[in-house]
Amino acid sequence: MKSNRYGVAFAMLLMAGVAQMPAANAADCPVLIGPDWSGETLSPDPARLLSISDVYHARMIYEPFVAADSAMQPIPWLAESWQANDAATEWTFKVREGVKFHDGSPLTAEDVVYTFRRLLDPATASPAASELGAIKPEAFQAVDANTVKVTLDSAIAELPSILATKHGMVVKSGASSDDIRFKPNGTGPFTLSELKLGELKTTFNKNPNYWRAGFPKSDCLTVTAITEPISRVAALKSGEADVVLVVDPATIGTLKDDPDITLTKAPGGTAVTMGFFIDKAPFDNPKVREAMKLVIDRQAIVDTALLGFGIPGNDNPILPTSPDAYRSDIKQRDVAKAKQLLAEAGHPDGISVDLHAADLMPGTMAMVQAYQQMASEAGIKINIINEPAGEYWDTVWLKAPFAVSNWGMRTTPAALSVAYRKNAPWNETHFFRDDYDALLDKAATTLDANERRKLYQEAQRMISEEGGVLIPMFANIVAATRKGCTGYTPASDHNRPDFTEIVCEQ
Repeated sequence: MKSNRYGVAFAMLLMAGVAQMPAANAADCPVLIGPDWSGETLSPDPARLLSISDVYHARMIYEPFVAADSAMQPIPWLAESWQANDAATEWTFKVREGVKFHDGSPLTAEDVVYTFRRLLDPATASPAASELGAIKPEAFQAVDANTVKVTLDSAIAELPSILATKHGMVVKSGASSDDIRFKPNGTGPFTLSELKLGELKTTFNKNPNYWRAGFPKSDCLTVTAITEPISRVAALKSGEADVVLVVDPATIGTLKDDPDITLTKAPGGTAVTMGFFIDKAPFDNPKVREAMKLVIDRQAIVDTALLGFGIPGNDNPILPTSPDAYRSDIKQRDVAKAKQLLAEAGHPDGISVDLHAADLMPGTMAMVQAYQQMASEAGIKINIINEPAGEYWDTVWLKAPFAVSNWGMRTTPAALSVAYRKNAPWNETHFFRDDYDALLDKAATTLDANERRKLYQEAQRMISEEGGVLIPMFANIVAATRKGCTGYTPASDHNRPDFTEIVCEQ
């Protein structure tokens, strides 16, 4: 184990009117290991957050205006409270008082307005714009220093849920995209003086002016990544790491009986997907798409790829266990029908397609290998193209016509928007449907909860039965902590980790 750890006492400095902590020695900080690293594309800008590494960095520095609990229900955070008029066309949010940015300036309503207008600005190209739907930038107005009013053209009954997008973390009014990325100034529990691209490890210092008294519990944290699952376990066992944020199911067996390791599991799950462009042959034929879904034994994939640490999926982003799910049963495998559909589509001898994959999340490669075997029984030859994980999001995703991906849990309106609305920049299956968008718009303005749920369920049916995404499984997030460290439990949504309670003994 590393010696003389976590005993460093930090003195507060006042530099150019900004309260800061001196740079921490990374050797003295608890080390958190994630599964991927985005290298030169790394960005803690909340408007983007492409990879898990981006998320880990952003959640250290920035905080949500509206947060979401483990059931994906909106809860107050930097928004202390909210209320709507009877028609749900005007919402008033109270901004939490006493919160300061890392530069010492107070959080105000102007910062909130700037944040959401920036997310809606086409120049920002944020995926949040599709999640926010028909809301116009000018809908956000600062009434006074601590009050934000959102005035809508039509009712939105679930506005707090929509604002709880993972991208809805508040940035300083007027901050440029470069500043937000390279010299981040948030209200979050940790500070970072400067982002340095290409460095595998990033060390964050405790924010001495954090508004939540007693948090964070560690003076500093270091975030790094090891893509190879066995190497992550080895680092934990050797004491070179304190927390492995994502444990691969295949390595759980080497950890569960170790008295020096604690495993914790998040409720819910991350959708692990295979998506194809539905406007490119052979995927442009709906019978081919249906055949490729019918070959999947979903429970078998959960059992083999996740060793049971997850639940089967129905090719849409809502958990089958959710009250909003369009069906709670699991699609059944039918190889004979898949063969028939392929023949009807003009492929009596089957098809051969390339599937681009990388070890992005636990079980991903095991899933595609299981799918390859299952599909072969119907004459579907899956050629797995194994891509480097570190380059995947930049060079493969959204470019290859058939590729893996993963999506953390979101609120229902966000989950159905972020990758499926026609204008969504992350529309990874080219599901460009005006009627689908109109359905989501109608749901957003429907005040009756039961009627709204029915509309969301119809949207799920469209994705599942007509779209181009395969979601055989939702993976539980399992984390591992070494003896002497406490305070970390993975979130239901891997986009919303909480690092504030981590503390490690010397």
